[in-house]
Amino acid sequence: MESFTPQRIAVVGAGLAGLTAAAELVKADQHVTLIERSGTVGGRATTLLKDGFYLNQGPHALYKSGALYQYLRESNISLSHGPSPKFKRAFALAESILFDLPLSMATLVSTKVLSVTEKVELVSLVTRISAISTAELAGMPLSRWLSGNTHHKRVREVIEALVRLSTYANIPDEMSAGAAIRQLALALRGVVYLDHGWQTIVDAIYKLSKDAIDVRLETLIESISPDETGVDVHINGLVERFDAVVLAIPPDGAGAVLPKSSTLDRLKNKRPCTVACLDVCLSKLPEKDNTFALGIDEPLYYSVHSSAARLADGDQAVIHAAIYLPPGESGTEQHQLRLLGLLDSVQPGWDQFVVSKRFLPNMVASYGTARAVDAGSNGLADVAAGGAYPNIFFCGDWVGTSHLLADAAVDSARKAAVAILSHARQRQPTR
Repeated sequence: MESFTPQRIAVVGAGLAGLTAAAELVKADQHVTLIERSGTVGGRATTLLKDGFYLNQGPHALYKSGALYQYLRESNISLSHGPSPKFKRAFALAESILFDLPLSMATLVSTKVLSVTEKVELVSLVTRISAISTAELAGMPLSRWLSGNTHHKRVREVIEALVRLSTYANIPDEMSAGAAIRQLALALRGVVYLDHGWQTIVDAIYKLSKDAIDVRLETLIESISPDETGVDVHINGLVERFDAVVLAIPPDGAGAVLPKSSTLDRLKNKRPCTVACLDVCLSKLPEKDNTFALGIDEPLYYSVHSSAARLADGDQAVIHAAIYLPPGESGTEQHQLRLLGLLDSVQPGWDQFVVSKRFLPNMVASYGTARAVDAGSNGLADVAAGGAYPNIFFCGDWVGTSHLLADAAVDSARKAAVAILSHARQRQPTR
């Protein structure tokens, strides 16, 4: 087997992408320094334990056929979770009226949110979602594809709602139809909610490498100066030399520490996905069967995650409600009031059982969005900076073209590790 001198590599950022990149590089016997500006690892995947309730940062679902789930299995990480959610009563909200959400043949027949002809069209479209060739739709906006493949406005609204649910993106006029359909097909294959939240993922991936790496928390990178042979990293007024650097941080952060780059110039028109989230902990759920609701003509979401995972004890409940924000819109008190109104509709009397609640007005679900104008890439299509920066690599949910959300973060991290090792082999003679 060919080998080469281990490299000294800095991984900047300790979210899911950074932790995965560090683990993959340690597996290849590289010397890794993990640098994180906050005092903890995990980023947006951390879970808050408060009063016996496990709270993710907004609603999190693990896609059973996604890149993250596959990575966990390949790494022999087994996490506790319930079965894919099966809702006793799921609602479609349209014109401020609650209807049955057509998730099964029974609810499709009973719901009044669709006419008979609309039901036929919806079934025809959904049943062929997984067979659609998405690669050739990468450069087409979702709204244009829907206009050409549906005849009824309500059917288009239902599909857009399902896309919002599976992508966290509320940008149908710009989002790549190929990426949207691929993600919807992924969601239809099932999701799970994790017992005790996504902190379990953070802890499990971190455990793969933490004993073999130099971890520096509460450490801020001031700037990065790459050249053909390596990278000078300016940390706390000092300069350290690394063979390569992985930037597993948001694009704004990458742009702030790197010299001007045509690579990062491409991110000026990026479209992060943001949601206004209301997380609610109840001592009791007034209407136990009412565990899910999806806005059809409004970008609303409601789900009782504790109905499918151990996030609280006994009859206690954890509810996540959210509004998928369009680009450029910030969450406000009006968004919180709308979410409170949603709870009033789905869980009348809920406010009598509140243990705690919190409002996250501008939660970033993803720093990248797969746009048609970018041929479906999330921001950067490739993990390698290239050009003048051969030793700089990127990973995160804003990097890549094949996956979205946490799946994109983990997939790009693994590809960044492979690219670093390939670059090292090209630079060093084998022995």
